[in-house]
Amino acid sequence: MNKKINCVIIDDDRFAIDTLEDYIKHLPKLQLLKTYTNSIEAASELSVMQTSVLIFLDIDMPHYSGLQLAQKLKDRSFQIIFTTAHSGYAVDAFRVRARHYLLKPIGLGEFVDVVTDVIAHTPDWMIEPYQDAEALFLRTGERNKLTRVLKKDIIYIQGAGNYVDVFLEDLRLSTYMTMLEMEALLERDQRFYRIQKSYIINERHIKKIDGNTIYLLGHKVSMSTNYNEKFINYLNASTLRSSRINSA
Repeated sequence: MNKKINCVIIDDDRFAIDTLEDYIKHLPKLQLLKTYTNSIEAASELSVMQTSVLIFLDIDMPHYSGLQLAQKLKDRSFQIIFTTAHSGYAVDAFRVRARHYLLKPIGLGEFVDVVTDVIAHTPDWMIEPYQDAEALFLRTGERNKLTRVLKKDIIYIQGAGNYVDVFLEDLRLSTYMTMLEMEALLERDQRFYRIQKSYIINERHIKKIDGNTIYLLGHKVSMSTNYNEKFINYLNASTLRSSRINSA
């Protein structure tokens, strides 16, 4: 069974994020869940996350620094690798239980060496099994009760604070989980796309698309430019066009 270590990147510099995203592709053990340019948004989502992740965390960020975020998360089951342009933060980084410290500009070789070392010492419970089942089991509130849901029957998923609502044709189920965690569960399923902060849709239930509005079976949701790149790529690849039409 293939196993992955889920990770996120938090950095207010888009170029730094792009570099780390590229480096992560060189390590098949890593699975990138999400990137953040806003450390406050990251703190909000990570503080309620139920799964374990490896965090690549910049230190010098506006409003809420990486050190403040690490301090908030230090009692959680997260592994943190600081990525910073300032060498003077090294002592503070280890005070908040950082696993490693990478000084920008970060070279690929240095990145691979550090991450490989962290992976070698990562507890087994942080390694998530590959999700390929056709069903999800959801905890919906009653003690020791699980509800089995076929992925193909899910129309869309809506985030509601620390809960998500899973919409089926004639049923709505609520479970204690963040959108980020649900996105990770469905990340390898090509039917599901996160099209805005609060919505993941199943493309099999799309009836039509009008501008930024997607009409699903009995529902409609709007796309956001912050999340819809993957879905737009899917649409472009799936849309029939006449060869006589100039795409330019």
